[in-house]
Amino acid sequence: MQKEILLYEIPVYAISEVDFNKKWGERRKEIKENFIKHGHTEESANQGFRSAFFPQYVWKYNQIVGYINISVTRQDINVSLFCTSDKTIRVISSKKHLIQKWEKNGLHFYALHKDNEYLRERTKSFLKDVKEMFPEKYFVDDLAFENTIGSLDIQGIMKNSNQ
Repeated sequence: MQKEILLYEIPVYAISEVDFNKKWGERRKEIKENFIKHGHTEESANQGFRSAFFPQYVWKYNQIVGYINISVTRQDINVSLFCTSDKTIRVISSKKHLIQKWEKNGLHFYALHKDNEYLRERTKSFLKDVKEMFPEKYFVDDLAFENTIGSLDIQGIMKNSNQ
């Protein structure tokens, strides 16, 4: 069996950080007003919110509903998709969602004897197509991918997968 090396694990969120924070901002305001209405100071209302709802109101890692793995072997670039099958994702909830592998055909391309520039551009294009497989409302956080793919030595990594 060929050794497979993971290059990227790209998280897929139920919604973007901006939208998540907007919804929690509205909820925080309601809760804070309720605290104050019942005799708390603004500071104690803020503290009460933080202690009662931490870490639910923190976007990162709380709204992950899937991820995309990009890996290489000595001759292929492979993509694996993982996502929840849940149809409803509530933003203000502590419920976690079971993430399962999506079995899809055609999630790899032959890369042997291709130069790095071709491999980087093909991988970017492939990821763009894969992102469209997720529901439109989901947010694929590919920032780390975009920041590093331009300088990644994919050929060198593929050669090392033989060892």
